[in-house]
Amino acid sequence: MRKPGERRAGDAGIAGPHRRPLYDLPEGIGQEIVCDERNREYLLLTTEQGGVFLMPYLDEDGEQEIMPQA
Repeated sequence: MRKPGERRAGDAGIAGPHRRPLYDLPEGIGQEIVCDERNREYLLLTTEQGGVFLMPYLDEDGEQEIMPQA
């Protein structure tokens, strides 16, 4: 059993306070930056009805963002 906050290999992590602005989305759509085991960043979109969409978070050049190592 996992302890609260414990991560295992392959888990997606949720970024802390983000350094870049996120998208201006309609009300009722949540957005968070998450990362995979290689620190590649994704934008996680959720709806109040339970919908989920995960998409790569890209920089201005169209390259996938990498979260800096802590």
